[in-house]
Amino acid sequence: MSEDKASNAAISAERLEELRADLALRIIVASNPATPVHLLEILAQDQDAQVRQNVAGNPNTPWQVLEHLAAEFLHNPIALPQILAHLEQVTDQG
Repeated sequence: MSEDKASNAAISAERLEELRADLALRIIVASNPATPVHLLEILAQDQDAQVRQNVAGNPNTPWQVLEHLAAEFLHNPIALPQILAHLEQVTDQG
């Protein structure tokens, strides 16, 4: 039942925060488009690769977090041309 709640787009941010305590649910929370940005930023640092990968695929994940995750999960041949075409979106994280 909790898995259904974790993937529900209408779930509250507070409930998503509670569900992230369990790894199986954290994986689902990371992919839920209702997950707030601050929680995605936390989940992007998770020790579990599946959680981080789901954050990378979440449409609510901000660009800065995607930049951070790109080195680990971006294996798309169009990525480099897309980045070069939109250099204004790239920031220096160094």
